[in-house]
Amino acid sequence: MEGREVADGVQREDEFDRPWLGLRGEHLFRMLLSLLAGSPKRQRRLLPAIPSRGDPRARELELNPLLGLSFALHYYMPAWCRAHDPDRDATWPLDECLEAIDRTASTEDVGAFCLESFLADRSWRQLRHEARALLKELGLERAPIPSPLPIFELVKPSS
Repeated sequence: MEGREVADGVQREDEFDRPWLGLRGEHLFRMLLSLLAGSPKRQRRLLPAIPSRGDPRARELELNPLLGLSFALHYYMPAWCRAHDPDRDATWPLDECLEAIDRTASTEDVGAFCLESFLADRSWRQLRHEARALLKELGLERAPIPSPLPIFELVKPSS
């Protein structure tokens, strides 16, 4: 993996890169978009087990892949925008949908971050729609996604 070249000609890693996975931040966001653009059935095959409402794992970032997915999307979006959407015009609808999902969680409830919501809620359907629309608007094919997607590795801070 190549780092970003800076003015002095030295290659350095970007803060969003994950060298232990061999992936750059902007590619990671495209991979996550590609995951979102797929069907819920395909997403479930690629993600670790999604806890049901009431399962204590649903509240833990390290145990709930939907929380990890939300965190990763928020984290890697700036790397994507820097390269593909500096004014954030194209990513704005996707970001709005993601924020709506995030707002469903409260201190007492996991909100949309459980299997039942993931499969049935309008907010997740809208997020999938916006991911497909963004890839189409930018003329990008879906990126390959490793199976299983190491979602919890993506939320680890860079070394």
